[in-house]
Amino acid sequence: MGTDNKDQLSILLSKVMEDIGVTEELVNFRRYVNCMLEVVTNMLWRNDAVKAHVHFVGSQIEGSTTLGMKSDYDFLLYLCHISAYIDLSKSQSLQPFSYLLIKNSFSFPQCVCLQSVIQYEVNVRVPANNACSANYFNSSRQDWPEKQLDEEGRVLLSSKFFFEYSFSGVICPFSEWKQHGPAIKVLDMIDFSYSIQCRTLPPDCQVLFRRPKPGHWPKDETASKARKCGIFLMYPGNIGHVSHYDSKRRIIYLDVRHTEIYASRQWRMSTTTIERLLMLDLDIVQMKTYMLTKMLRKQFLDPLVGDRLSTFHMKTAFLFTIEKYPQRIWKNENLVKCVIYCLTTLRRFLRRRFCPHYTIAFFNIFAEKLKLVDFRSLITELTRIINSVLLCVYEINIDNLGKRLKMDETENHSELETRSLYRVKTLTSLICDNFLEGFLPNFSSKKADMRQYIHNLRDAVEEGCEYDFEVNYIYRNLSGSTASLEASEKLAEKRPISRDILKLYNISLKSGQITNYLRYASMLVCTHQYKKAVALLETAEKMITPNMVELSMIYTDRETSRLPIETNMTQLLRNLVENIAMPVKLFWQEINCIPSHMVYEFYSPISEEDKSNLQHVHRTGPHTIDSLAVDAKPFLYYL
Repeated sequence: MGTDNKDQLSILLSKVMEDIGVTEELVNFRRYVNCMLEVVTNMLWRNDAVKAHVHFVGSQIEGSTTLGMKSDYDFLLYLCHISAYIDLSKSQSLQPFSYLLIKNSFSFPQCVCLQSVIQYEVNVRVPANNACSANYFNSSRQDWPEKQLDEEGRVLLSSKFFFEYSFSGVICPFSEWKQHGPAIKVLDMIDFSYSIQCRTLPPDCQVLFRRPKPGHWPKDETASKARKCGIFLMYPGNIGHVSHYDSKRRIIYLDVRHTEIYASRQWRMSTTTIERLLMLDLDIVQMKTYMLTKMLRKQFLDPLVGDRLSTFHMKTAFLFTIEKYPQRIWKNENLVKCVIYCLTTLRRFLRRRFCPHYTIAFFNIFAEKLKLVDFRSLITELTRIINSVLLCVYEINIDNLGKRLKMDETENHSELETRSLYRVKTLTSLICDNFLEGFLPNFSSKKADMRQYIHNLRDAVEEGCEYDFEVNYIYRNLSGSTASLEASEKLAEKRPISRDILKLYNISLKSGQITNYLRYASMLVCTHQYKKAVALLETAEKMITPNMVELSMIYTDRETSRLPIETNMTQLLRNLVENIAMPVKLFWQEINCIPSHMVYEFYSPISEEDKSNLQHVHRTGPHTIDSLAVDAKPFLYYL
């Protein structure tokens, strides 16, 4: 392909990437929503019993995803009263449960050990070993499975015990989960990693600042912030001996790795905070480049090796490429060239059988991931993609990218959403799925928990906080949905609805959301309080203005132009919640506050496809679904 053709494909690719939501507005809005949710989630979880903190990581908060990529949500949790330290002498105050980070000849790559720290005298804490801690472990503590003695007599914390017992039974809010590497996967789309925080960077994690590089990236400001970041220490996953059974051949395979006594004392270092800083520092062309490499991996490399070559490998090659090539090349007309540079970097790592971690020294991220046979097939496929000068992008199915590239102005492609329609779908998905529904009660929520959440948000609103508009909005919406759940419970017990519940309903009306008016009115209709219901419904009807966008299961292009582009993210959110009539989501637990004909929907037959989509749903009764959504306007007129 000539230079002109390469430039033309670059411009076309850049335009199509914008069509599917890779614009500064949508990338920044996705980041904004997730950063705000991180703050609010930590407000909700604030209590005296378990002081936990959640940290959002991965593609959602980076903004490096689209609707078609269907990226997971990744969260990292840690307990605030447990910390690790590099040097006890330089630590002003230690947490009740403190550990000393140590690295020796038995430490695996990217891993360290954590030595227990005990109270030796008043205000004196020392690393625990079999000599100074004899009295400390004389009691039943010596039988605790989380403690191990290493070859030098040091008392170490077992990462396996920490993963299996200390966190998974206490913090994990879901009853059904499965292990996914070092993380816990729930609902097939959420990854929780449980960790211990270390607030300072160990020497191995300072390679970003020490290795020679051109110097244009990371920016000085970003590097300065990165130096102040800490790390997280987590269970490294199944790095011990692993066995599996081949039912066809009737053979048991044993993957010999590391003996349990060494594997269980390892803690993987994670520099997610630094990685997040770096990804938030990308410009829009760099973001398009990275997302294209992710799509290429999914379309062409994933069928060869699966998750053994992950998006993290693509990200690492991408970061090294940005570091190497000057800022002037990252332009829309060079998009094809930029992607090829990234793929060439990855191919070079594959040929060496060594891919260095971008922020941690002495670690090959291909280790224990790729098999020997994988390297040859990946190098061959990458060479094909590079030699085609990226013409293979016409084959990408994600977000119908290939079809969009093939579109001709004279042809009718009505099955493909326009840019404006894709924009409104992305915005409303972030609003409904994350901002609103992310905080609605669900089958695993307890009444006491919901009350605690409301109490925490109310305190935050009264004290003044970051994202005060957003927190207040969530507080009011959560009050309305909680009121409906509690009212349904009262009606099931044939007891009157208390003033406290009515107070929550009235708080929800201050949000200005039609859905909260309809939820309240639905309860009033079910309890035959028709005059009050009519007053609410008349108010709700007046709130529907000609400029309001009515969200439905069917999106239409004629409505999307009513949402103006906005650079201020909080103002964009205000515009959305004030000018969108969202569907009303009703839960099984609200059944006594829902009109009778809608109750039947909870028992309606579902197709085999629906069943597969609902496999992860936990049901406690005879109903087939746990929630349903009804468009606001039809629901209003029905009531």
